[in-house]
Amino acid sequence: MSGFHLFFATDIHGSETCFRKFLNAGLAYKADVLIMGGDMTGKMLVPLVEAAGGEYTFEWLGAAYSLPAAELPHTARAAWETVWLPQPVLLGDERDMQSVVAAIQKIQQHAEELSIQAIGAK
Repeated sequence: MSGFHLFFATDIHGSETCFRKFLNAGLAYKADVLIMGGDMTGKMLVPLVEAAGGEYTFEWLGAAYSLPAAELPHTARAAWETVWLPQPVLLGDERDMQSVVAAIQKIQQHAEELSIQAIGAK
């Protein structure tokens, strides 16, 4: 079949697996153009706080957890492949929203360094 072939996808929500499939779809479907329509980023942030004894603490759905440092590579892999964020997470007052903005700006300022670290962690 001749002509122009376009491959469109959307809503991968930070899934590295889906993004890799999207990148490979051009060859698989002989597409001339790939378009990612949106909702590419993940939707959940779970801060890990370094604690004594080589452990990290975090909260998940209102419960406190502790994670041995040796488990970090496994959790990093899971984070690249899965995402979840209920909408109420981003509801808050002006101060809360400013905190979200500051966190995003910090990530943007260090994007290159974070990318290099993430690639090295896989």
